[in-house]
Amino acid sequence: MKKTILFLFSVLLFSSLVTGCASTKELENVNKQQADMIQRLLNEISLLNQEVDDVRKSEVDLQQVRDELEAKLKEQLSANDFSVKLGARGLVVTLLDQILFDSGKATLKSSALGSLNEVATVISELTPENRVFVEGHTDADPIRYSGFKSNFELSTARALEVVHYFLGSVKLNPKQFVVAGYGEFSPVVANDSRENKAKNRRVEILISPRTIDS
Repeated sequence: MKKTILFLFSVLLFSSLVTGCASTKELENVNKQQADMIQRLLNEISLLNQEVDDVRKSEVDLQQVRDELEAKLKEQLSANDFSVKLGARGLVVTLLDQILFDSGKATLKSSALGSLNEVATVISELTPENRVFVEGHTDADPIRYSGFKSNFELSTARALEVVHYFLGSVKLNPKQFVVAGYGEFSPVVANDSRENKAKNRRVEILISPRTIDS
């Protein structure tokens, strides 16, 4: 009987030791996995903080760009024909279509080139790595005589014409540019008067705080 009890005790002790060793090994594995996860999270946080710092620096830089662009365009245009605003998306240069194009057309006026040159110079010298969105907009009047199928085509053609000028005549970096045409579907005011429709017919040049590599 004593031998049986001693044997059972030995078995239980051995099992306990084995179990203890296994539990210790599992705990070490869990601790290692948690440590690896914490390190990965710390690395991700560090990258996010760097991105935030870069965006904040870009926003400060864009404020300086805004001031310079506004001063340059004031020498070229009436204050009612353009605006330069810094918002959540970046720096938006708005040029009314009457400055750039004849009615229903998508060919740049020669009188518009001086203003576009000023914008291009600032992009080239101050924001050569920033993403630039060129976006065309129209009023809500339907297309009748211009030959375009809709205001989508007209607004896109006008945005493309501006980009072609930047790339062909001014030799800006094509990797910077994105083109969009919104037609009449992104108005700044209601299309309920002649004056308001004129405000909605525009090209917006958005200089983003994001770079072409981000």
